[in-house]
Amino acid sequence: MRVLVTDATGQVGHRVVTRLLADQHTVSGLVTGEVPGNADDLTYTAWPRADKALAGLLAGIDCVIIPDLAGSWPDGVSLDRLTALIGAAAQNGVKRVVVVGSTRVYRKGGMSTATALEGSPQVARDATDDPLTRAALGLEAALREFGNDIDCVAIRVPEVISPENEAAQAMVRSIIEKAASEVLPEVYQPVDADNLAETLIVAARAPRAVGHAINVAGPLAAAHDDVVREVRRLAAILQEFQPSEVFKRPDYAPAPLAWATDRSRSLLPKVPAKLVWTNLAEVTQQVIHQWRDSGRLAPKEFAMSPAKKAIEYRETPLKGRVAVVTGATDGIGRATALMLAQMGAKVICTGRNKVAGKELIAQMRADKRMVAGRFIAADLTIQAQVHALADKVIEIAPKIDILINNAGAAYGARTETVDGVEATLALNAVAPFLLTQLLSEQLKAADAARVVNVSSDAHRRGLQGLQDLQSTQDYEPMMAYATSKLAGVLLSRALAEQLKNAESTVSIHMVHPGDVRTDIETKNGLNAGVPDDLGPQAKQRMNTIREARRMQLISPEEAAAYVVNVAMSPEFAGKNGLYVSKAEVDQVYNTGSVSQTAWQVWAQCAELAGIEDANGNDAALPAEAPETA
Repeated sequence: MRVLVTDATGQVGHRVVTRLLADQHTVSGLVTGEVPGNADDLTYTAWPRADKALAGLLAGIDCVIIPDLAGSWPDGVSLDRLTALIGAAAQNGVKRVVVVGSTRVYRKGGMSTATALEGSPQVARDATDDPLTRAALGLEAALREFGNDIDCVAIRVPEVISPENEAAQAMVRSIIEKAASEVLPEVYQPVDADNLAETLIVAARAPRAVGHAINVAGPLAAAHDDVVREVRRLAAILQEFQPSEVFKRPDYAPAPLAWATDRSRSLLPKVPAKLVWTNLAEVTQQVIHQWRDSGRLAPKEFAMSPAKKAIEYRETPLKGRVAVVTGATDGIGRATALMLAQMGAKVICTGRNKVAGKELIAQMRADKRMVAGRFIAADLTIQAQVHALADKVIEIAPKIDILINNAGAAYGARTETVDGVEATLALNAVAPFLLTQLLSEQLKAADAARVVNVSSDAHRRGLQGLQDLQSTQDYEPMMAYATSKLAGVLLSRALAEQLKNAESTVSIHMVHPGDVRTDIETKNGLNAGVPDDLGPQAKQRMNTIREARRMQLISPEEAAAYVVNVAMSPEFAGKNGLYVSKAEVDQVYNTGSVSQTAWQVWAQCAELAGIEDANGNDAALPAEAPETA
């Protein structure tokens, strides 16, 4: 699909553009002011001086999306220009136009209920002096005028909220400064900017949306007083002058919706889901950051890791660095990739799920605090794909500063890959071993590159399995997982010893990020769920116990902070072969030292990975294996 997006650098417009590009559409962006540089499948153009030039811009365009009323308007183009664009689209073969309007078109005084429906009475255009209301009514009038010649969709929205939105920031500042009543409505039901961008793209394709005006707002409304209480509670936490009880959000009673969204749920496959409380937290954090940056608030003292400190301070210690993250489409890997991008690194992300990969890169592009990365699809259980991945990475990056081997899994039943390797061992041990070797020249080209292998304390239970590395006898999923993780530890320690002997600046470390709330137990047939033969009460008890255990685990984001810290903290500079359990350097299982056992595992995995011998003669990070007893 070829799409023309107006206000393409505005609050919502740039989010629409990045998501369309992630979905591999071709995008033309209309802008006012300075025109950004073009990129693959993206062309920015200044608004033409004459309306007759619009026909040339619309040649070959399938859809026009006009989000101006949710972005920089009225500082951008005039209502007359937007109306002219709709007319030109209708006359030049464009199939659909999607316009952002406003819920201000409703005449609240004439409504029978407090919640505005799409059919509720509207303000007369000549009866209001509000520029936004007049513009919204004017755009909808243009859609009706040209509706016989082009598919039209009007999306009526309330306040659009995002961390960088100046109006939202002003509202939060006024609440903190005790002047909330001047800017805050009695019922607050904004729409998130990211959610709105996604909805506009959906509206560009949804067949049932044609010809409709549709309310699009957040799923939850908050009362005026509750918004005030919540913002001040959040500000107290961020300024650290309130007792600990403010850390738990009160259970606010839902307010009656200001804007009915039933039609959007009926006509659009995807609608906004972000809660107003999350939006308020993001904007409040942004305001407090601004106050710290300006000196209004004192700098915050941190008793936390360099990784968490960098995120909190919005520092970019990895600016100009290149990182590779495997298993980046879910869980710890996804959170790790986003954190690295926020610190300024260009992240090359890998994973099997192409859709999730596109969504990850779209999220990076949509967040101005992040550096947009690249995604390469690869199944690391297949060695040919590991080689292909390495080739593509080498094309992109002549040097690699950080390699995070995160991809891992456990399998409910024993399976072998096309290379004849048991799947758990293939993914958790052989793949990171092989990929590290293939990218060795790029690692050595960087200044003190770090390889971080995501490990697990489960390796301490894997000794028995070393006698049968491929789990050919009496396969048990968690024993195979523990064995693969111990093999990974042994390979890491052996490689670290090689690097020390070679006086290389490359270092390799292992990190156990803790027990993490991910989907590893529900994937690949590992967890069959609640038995069908249990009664309803027994099923409920089992589900309750499982959920309670799950909630005791740490989040992927917290786990990622431990992983990233090992990758970038000065604490680990000049060191090699460390096993870090969360934030503390720990000892691995005794057999995890560089020993005869380690080199036996090296020999087996080298053979499985196509490296000829245990001395690493064909490995790309060469050194002699030490003499062992």
